Amino acid sequence: MKQIKTKKFNIKETIILTCVVAGILAMVGFYVTQVNTLAVSGIQIAKINREIESLEESVENLKNETSKLQSADVLEQESQEMGMVRTLSSRFVNITGGVALR
Repeated sequence: MKQIKTKKFNIKETIILTCVVAGILAMVGFYVTQVNTLAVSGIQIAKINREIESLEESVENLKNETSKLQSADVLEQESQEMGMVRTLSSRFVNITGGVALR
């Protein structure tokens, strides 16, 4: 019968090998955690960018609507609807003297 040679590991080599394997596993775990964190952050950034674009579009629409509502034609139409009449001339009153002045 043929004898199989086995190598005996001493305690020092076993500890070193265990530390190396544990270190590699720790680095792989850290790497996976970081990749996952970056992926989640990227998704959140993309979502926020879409929200920003939507809000910028809303702001632009509101600016356009404000401009339309402030136009002279709209203001004139609203004033007529409220029963106001258009003035043909304007006069100003000049107050001279000490009325309510000190």
